[in-house]
Amino acid sequence: MASTAARPFRRAAPWLLALLGVGFLPAQDDLRDVITLRGGRELTGRVFSRYEPEGLVLLQGSRRTTIDKADVTAFDTVRDRVATFFTMRDRLPNNERHRWYVAEWAQSHGLPAMARLQALDVVLHDPEHEGAHRMLGHRRSGKRWLWPDSDENRTLAYLERERADWGSAWLLDSEHYTLHTNTNLRRAVDTLFDLERFHAWWYEQFGEAMRLYEVVGHRVLVHAWRDITSFSGLSSDKHPYFRHRIEGVSDPASSNTYFLDANAPRPERLFEVVTQHLLYRTLTDDPALRSGHRYCGFGEVGLARYVESCFGGPAGQASASGWRIEPGDGRLVVAERSTNLANMIHRSVRQFHFVVADDTAFYWAGAHLFVAYVLQDAQLRGGFFSYLGAALCDAKGDSSAEFDRRFGQTAEALEPKWRRWIAEQLAALPH
Repeated sequence: MASTAARPFRRAAPWLLALLGVGFLPAQDDLRDVITLRGGRELTGRVFSRYEPEGLVLLQGSRRTTIDKADVTAFDTVRDRVATFFTMRDRLPNNERHRWYVAEWAQSHGLPAMARLQALDVVLHDPEHEGAHRMLGHRRSGKRWLWPDSDENRTLAYLERERADWGSAWLLDSEHYTLHTNTNLRRAVDTLFDLERFHAWWYEQFGEAMRLYEVVGHRVLVHAWRDITSFSGLSSDKHPYFRHRIEGVSDPASSNTYFLDANAPRPERLFEVVTQHLLYRTLTDDPALRSGHRYCGFGEVGLARYVESCFGGPAGQASASGWRIEPGDGRLVVAERSTNLANMIHRSVRQFHFVVADDTAFYWAGAHLFVAYVLQDAQLRGGFFSYLGAALCDAKGDSSAEFDRRFGQTAEALEPKWRRWIAEQLAALPH
């Protein structure tokens, strides 16, 4: 998988070098999270984990300290403040004065990336807003506002034309993500807002259940091409994909997707590929793989597709709703009898992307529906999270014995129950 996915980086080497050299490395002086202990003492750093049984894990530079939860009376983190940012932003979304107030609030509450992102949003709504331009480092020349561009100052119209080329694409930050894209600035800003909203939901849904780590240090890197024709897929199908970092290779992990056309509100399957990215970043502490193989294909692909199916809403205002079965997927799985669940658990992520065969569609649909099935049952949900952790963290690969142990039953025993559940979901759809 590595050789195919590496091509986009070679096309954008100058920005990659800058990212690796400056913005991609963990900031040793990031002390924006505040832990308050009994007696009023405060500790600063970045909370790396809040779900460990032993206590909160605080990152201070390269040092990690575990703090007994019984000693903690309050904590104020970047992630919590980003959630507050969106609560405030959604209060009066069409009020110009409030829009600018939110940018100033973010700046004064230790969220500089969100402040800049909000200032960009203000400028895109009101091109003459002086405060937002000043926050972004723009300067006025006559009647025009000029934006810094390396050693030059350019108009936004000029930059939009320049950034349409992938080699000169936008490189924009939110608090947890870096977006590299050659779409227009409006869609880029909305995509980052969507990613941060999704980020909050990810922890609300799975943080405690999977004991997820926080995204601190380098940001999650997302590539989004402006159209499918220039997108370098892993196969002729051009699926959006997550590319993990490989041991001994300098390329960072990345989520890779594209806008379907000029009217698409957000990149294709954005939350799907970022889910896979976050599994490795927040469940496994971002290890470098020794090969391009990722063995728990049904877990990665299934959870990612489940999450994608839950999300919708206008650009920049992504929100989750209840999951509903996709009829075509359900009918395909119910009708297919020559392949089964036991076969599916042995497929790697590579096989999902590269193998073109009659049963490939079954595996894509089956992985999604099997994860949807186990998530609706408390016991199976716990077994799935446990197996996923073992597969990704403990290198258990695609072990049938490990599957049986974590789920408390074999794949063969689960198969008929799963298929009945799919049939019930289809029968419940409105006719």
